[in-house]
Amino acid sequence: YKMKFLYLHINKCGGTSILEWMKAHGINHENLGHNIIHASEFEDDFIYFTTVRNPYNRLASHYYQWELNHFWSRDITSPDKMINKLRQIDFYNSNKETKMIKMEHLTGGTCLDYRHCSKSPKFFEPCSSWIKGNPGRYRIFKLEEMEKVEDFIKDFAGLKHTSTLAKHRARSTTTRRKTSYRLEYSKENQRFIQEVFKEDFENYGYDI
Repeated sequence: YKMKFLYLHINKCGGTSILEWMKAHGINHENLGHNIIHASEFEDDFIYFTTVRNPYNRLASHYYQWELNHFWSRDITSPDKMINKLRQIDFYNSNKETKMIKMEHLTGGTCLDYRHCSKSPKFFEPCSSWIKGNPGRYRIFKLEEMEKVEDFIKDFAGLKHTSTLAKHRARSTTTRRKTSYRLEYSKENQRFIQEVFKEDFENYGYDI
């Protein structure tokens, strides 16, 4: 298959599993990593797609992944306390440079590179903010409907018999226990998430 798939890897949206699945089946693809490109830069011989996720679950997954890697400062011990800290430091009303500096309040160390740092402030931002330019140039799938991603890739790549994406779930996955993490947050923090991630709730049809 001549055309390549190019995947925008929004953090905590199942990207590692998708990329490992494509690699295992020899599917021609490139990984944008966590780097954002504008739709105006798209090339005709690529099929661009990405996955998004329920904001409550994505934020919880982010918390548990960083907890596993011991990234958090000592006072952040739950997803709810993570949101408390983001509110306390007024993270979402800051510009890019200030957000990088404020990462010290979350992790005990600043992020020096917004695009590539493993502790990038970009990871706390809505999925909608990653998709630049004409969103119609991306095929956008929900993580919760992974079988649609699988069918989409198989159809374009002309594959009939493959293992399922579920079998390639990343070993580092940390949110396996619940289908919804909304109740991990206080009512006040739920409202805050609904406000900050408003476009994700509206654009991708997630219940608040």
